Amino acid sequence: MAHRVVTGLLVAGALAANGCYHYRVAPARSVPADDGHSTTLHSIAWGLVQSRAEEPECQGNGAAEVAAHTNLGFALLSVVTLGIWVPLELEWKCAKDPVRVDTGMQ
Repeated sequence: MAHRVVTGLLVAGALAANGCYHYRVAPARSVPADDGHSTTLHSIAWGLVQSRAEEPECQGNGAAEVAAHTNLGFALLSVVTLGIWVPLELEWKCAKDPVRVDTGMQ
């Protein structure tokens, strides 16, 4: 019996640790300059009130990657509240400075 409880807890933990869905957008041949930043956004009252993501400080280079994902806890919260409160994790990485090749010609 104890073996089943431990197995059940391990399976539940593995399910809770996995993401329910994950979306990623990255331009072709883009190289991230940092490890990235993240924030949790909230949509309340079926999207009538939404938190805004902070504007990334990428020194004008733009984003190398943007990802949005949720986990089992966020999904359960959304279901339990009937969609009144829907959290989402947003992550982004800034792009490196573009490489400029000096050819000596002007």
